[in-house]
Amino acid sequence: MDIAGSYADIGAIERTRISTNPKLELVDEPKPYAEVLVELLPTSDGGRAHAVVLDDAGYRPHLRVEGGDYLGVEFVDGPAEPLIPGQKSYATVRFLYWPEVCYEALTVGTSFEILEGSRVVGRGCVTRR
Repeated sequence: MDIAGSYADIGAIERTRISTNPKLELVDEPKPYAEVLVELLPTSDGGRAHAVVLDDAGYRPHLRVEGGDYLGVEFVDGPAEPLIPGQKSYATVRFLYWPEVCYEALTVGTSFEILEGSRVVGRGCVTRR
């Protein structure tokens, strides 16, 4: 018996089984999170009056890509210190309404505005999905 041939056959069987398993096809779906680089506008430019904590689940603004829909997010990870108006930081956001709402507009490199209600309080870009 050819051992190398046996392993090749097993590999082919495994690849077929994996590629036809509908549950495993979900691996390539977008995740409900994104890493972003954000900058809060200074208060003098219409930004927030106070700092915001980005490292816990509590800050829930909307992101808007180039005049598009408001996309609800929740900041779930970020700097340990509150981010004050005028500062930049990396953070992680969770897509609040995924998969019911499409977040495909938030691809790597895409710029967005951060909104509280209709007021723009910051800007950012997606660094990783």
